[in-house]
Amino acid sequence: MCFSATASFVSSGVLCSAGALTLRKTKLPRELPIMAIPLVFGIQQLLEGFIWIKPSPPHVTEFLTYCYLTLAYLIWPLFLPFAVGLIESNSARRKSIQFLLFPSGISAIFFAIQLMSHPISHRVTHEHIEYIFESAHSDLIQLFYCAGTLLPCLISSNRWLQVIGIAILGSFIVSQILFQDVFASVWCFFAAIISGLLCFRANEPFDHKMPSGN
Repeated sequence: MCFSATASFVSSGVLCSAGALTLRKTKLPRELPIMAIPLVFGIQQLLEGFIWIKPSPPHVTEFLTYCYLTLAYLIWPLFLPFAVGLIESNSARRKSIQFLLFPSGISAIFFAIQLMSHPISHRVTHEHIEYIFESAHSDLIQLFYCAGTLLPCLISSNRWLQVIGIAILGSFIVSQILFQDVFASVWCFFAAIISGLLCFRANEPFDHKMPSGN
């Protein structure tokens, strides 16, 4: 698949429009954070669209890059456990999801320090954007980051979120294997598209479980 400014802007337009409509239909306040995910992903894709076209002056692109990486490395590992935990009806699973805020918080603090203390840049590599910043993070930090971004939906008792979690995990594996050098850009694109599945739940409370099929 080829990614471009067009792909980013189109996905942004679809996600922002669908996400805004979804939020208007959401009736329970505790569901607002999770239903805002497509909209936030749409904003992130909009940022990357402008990064593609490199607006002048150069420091504007640098600022947009910082914003994009802040969402990717700081906001998402904290926001996902928070949002999924709010709507979890099973107390044991809710506590497990909320506990993920601890390791993901450590990874967010680490990456915040890295982003503030090291210069960042980006380059187009094989029609993808590669984000470059010096980071001496360990496998443990990567594990903490994955805990916040991969596990919340998988732990959830809601089958719709479990399906989304499996899709996100699959996209993570594909991005790591096939797009390792441009992982941040490609995985965020896949996750953004997958997040659109949340829009189909706008009129149905998350407490209502999907039928088991038995």
